[in-house]
Amino acid sequence: MTRKLLGTVLKLKLSNRQDILISEAETSEEALRKIVEDEFDLVLLDLRLQFGTEGLDVLAEIKTHKPQTEVIMLTAYGTIAITVEAMKRGAIDFIPKDQDYEDLVVLKLDKFIRETALLVDRERSIRGLYDTVFSEETRRKGKALETLIATLFSSVEGFVEHERNVKTKTEEIDIVFRNESQHPFWQKESGLVLIECKNWLSTRVGKDEFVIFKEKLENRVGRCRLGFLICTEDFADTITREMLRSSKDDFLVVPINGNKLQQLVNSRNRSQLLIEFLTAAALV
Repeated sequence: MTRKLLGTVLKLKLSNRQDILISEAETSEEALRKIVEDEFDLVLLDLRLQFGTEGLDVLAEIKTHKPQTEVIMLTAYGTIAITVEAMKRGAIDFIPKDQDYEDLVVLKLDKFIRETALLVDRERSIRGLYDTVFSEETRRKGKALETLIATLFSSVEGFVEHERNVKTKTEEIDIVFRNESQHPFWQKESGLVLIECKNWLSTRVGKDEFVIFKEKLENRVGRCRLGFLICTEDFADTITREMLRSSKDDFLVVPINGNKLQQLVNSRNRSQLLIEFLTAAALV
């Protein structure tokens, strides 16, 4: 059941839908109060509201209080500059209120519902994989962890899994991702991202594992400068010392321990969380 907040203009077209719950608001104050007090998946927001406050300001308030709530803007006064600004403030779409625009809104709603259902299935799968990693027998945890990590990173827009268990004559790489992200931050990173998974329980991952993994980055003829070293428990203190020692290099290994892994599983914005992990690693 998907909950929506929208104006009365679409009530007739949506009144018989069983998969939508509708809530309406006539003022910006009423809309913001409802959004803060309840949980909505999607807001249909008019750019020019009836009582004074511009829709862009309301959009900013919505994303401040409920960043997970998506917003589609509606307007009869749209320009390219306004559309760009709405997207910058967090809107996922912008629909001009021209003739028969209601039909386009219904199409957009149906698309949103389908994509939301897919996301729910993906997140349910991720949590199931996470539980499997911590319930399987030790000898089987390696593959389970790799499957979890591959699924997590694939949920980041622009990260495309290339291959797992890549074997060369001298080494083996757990997971290789292609970085095809359009995000300005990720576009500055290399086109290939390597991931190493360690499921050790009795021994902490330390300096030796860090150095070996960093060498795998260095061996990619300059095509890979970023890697994620992931464990299910915690790292030895020698990891931090080695990161300090090699901080002048052009290669960055981002350590993700069990606590950060759990954060990643539960995150609504994994791209931003990975950026935070990367920034912390770069500032050691």
